[in-house]
Amino acid sequence: MSIELHHLRGFLALADEKHFTRAAKRMNVSQPTLSRNIRRLEELLGRRLLERTTRHVTLTPAGESLYDRLHVLLPQLEAALRPESDEDTSLSSSGGSTSMPSYRFSPFRTRRLSPSTSSIPRTVGTP
Repeated sequence: MSIELHHLRGFLALADEKHFTRAAKRMNVSQPTLSRNIRRLEELLGRRLLERTTRHVTLTPAGESLYDRLHVLLPQLEAALRPESDEDTSLSSSGGSTSMPSYRFSPFRTRRLSPSTSSIPRTVGTP
């Protein structure tokens, strides 16, 4: 498994909120899901990012360093991944929103449908 955008977004939300439940609500996920994602991110990076107690969440030095970088880089990455049609509308003078949609997939991974799972007919014709 590799680091995905939802891991990074969850980390930023948690670093901002300093509270798992509030960060999970902000991310529109359950608290256990956010906890698993943060734990997985720490495993993938090979370092602790947070100090957890029953009442507080604080960033470790590694967490602070990651936060400082992600706080700048993640919005730039999301902007780079935004479809061109979204960029055109977000730059309009009509006051359109410039926020990035929350993708629930990794744009770096794709999966092809196998013939057994595809619901698309192989041939088109009249019966």
